[in-house]
Amino acid sequence: MQTILSPITVTTQVNVSPKKAWDIWTTPAHITQWNQAPDDWHTPHAEIDLVAGGKLLWCMEVKDGSMGFTVNKGNNVYINLDTDSREQTDQLFNALSKGGQVSMPLRNMFWGAYFGSCTDKFGVQWMFGFATRNPYAR
Repeated sequence: MQTILSPITVTTQVNVSPKKAWDIWTTPAHITQWNQAPDDWHTPHAEIDLVAGGKLLWCMEVKDGSMGFTVNKGNNVYINLDTDSREQTDQLFNALSKGGQVSMPLRNMFWGAYFGSCTDKFGVQWMFGFATRNPYAR
């Protein structure tokens, strides 16, 4: 049975001037200070160039170095497969990583997914995810 998740809207009120909010949202030195999920993650590098054809890059990784990645031109595109079961996730992950390279082994993640990633033997990058719990549930 597939669970249909209802969309939610998250809003916040920030008591600063629009200019200060824009600067904090678009300045790499600020982005590296606020862009993290749990406390054991951080953003060691950010780049932003807000022009047509410009760049927006925020790299997140675990502070102990156990998970994360360096984005280089050509490795920043993944095909994402959302699966219907752990078994299907395992089957697809094992088939596509065979002869390739596992970049993140499948495991339960803090956001409620069974998740992993790999590069197949042809150089195509894949992400796999199975929602193990409703991330919108309280």
